[in-house]
Amino acid sequence: MPQLPPDTDDETTDPRSHLSDFAADARRRASSFWDSFSNFALRDNVLEVAVGLMYALSPPMSYPFLRPHPPPPRFPLPCSPKLTPPSPSFATSFTTLTTSFVSDILLPLLSLLPFISHSLPDVFLILRRGTLYSQHKIPRYNTIKQGLDDGAVLWAYGSFLDAVLRFVLVALTLFLIAKGYEWVSKDKVVKRQVKCRYCRKYISEKARRCVNCTSWLDGREDK
Repeated sequence: MPQLPPDTDDETTDPRSHLSDFAADARRRASSFWDSFSNFALRDNVLEVAVGLMYALSPPMSYPFLRPHPPPPRFPLPCSPKLTPPSPSFATSFTTLTTSFVSDILLPLLSLLPFISHSLPDVFLILRRGTLYSQHKIPRYNTIKQGLDDGAVLWAYGSFLDAVLRFVLVALTLFLIAKGYEWVSKDKVVKRQVKCRYCRKYISEKARRCVNCTSWLDGREDK
């Protein structure tokens, strides 16, 4: 008895089902990526990264409680070993490398987009005109410094947007480096966190007891 040909209306051969599966998989991957990135950048890790970057990028004298040691003598003292300056630390070099990657590689590429200008920090709005601008002695303010020197009140929102963009790019760069380290070393760096059902503070996903309220998470607290 001859066999009937396979049904062409099967759901597995429907292109719409493949598109639906592809869209669902893309949403799942995007949700997983955002969940991992938020656990890395929007929780305790961002505080560590921000403090490290601010300390490494700011001059030492900007911190009054962190006075640098006095410089060594220009010529070594008699019967003393030759004094050599200390080599830069790995953390400072890593911070410089990350900042250079964001400023010199990523930002120039993003400046090609129509809604992002290369001179984003120089974008501002005039809230109150200065003396020369009010008297029509100058046609406009070309820079923020020119407006401030004229006594104008400016809304320099471009600097804030530039700082936000740099922060997101630095966090994303560090996150990708951490994920690459995880892939190479098989060691978990970006650890997922969940909220404790009792104190609603973030704890490790694998925690059996909350480190904040010391509540057990296996259900014994509800008995």
